[in-house]
Amino acid sequence: MLPNPELQPLLRPADVIGLHPTLRRTAVYDALKKGEIPSIVIGSRIFIPTAALRRMLHLDEREHDPGIDSAEPRPDQGAKPDGRAEPTTSPGSRRGSTNVGGLE
Repeated sequence: MLPNPELQPLLRPADVIGLHPTLRRTAVYDALKKGEIPSIVIGSRIFIPTAALRRMLHLDEREHDPGIDSAEPRPDQGAKPDGRAEPTTSPGSRRGSTNVGGLE
């Protein structure tokens, strides 16, 4: 279980690795390198903000609203105000462009 961000605002990668038996060291460091896990680098040390990790994993929402349904898109996850899903584009692609055979 992730600690309270007020009590422990920053975690080290080893703390995250120890949170779940299926998390492997290389997977955590790869996710940090790709930016999939929020991090702060100070010198040669890597820190993970506890509050940001809790938000990323939607842990605080579940504690405050047990009726939350993760299957429905949240407003900040591409849903329009009328409830329809917003079309998404992959990084580097342009809206309205046609990509045939991987060439632009």
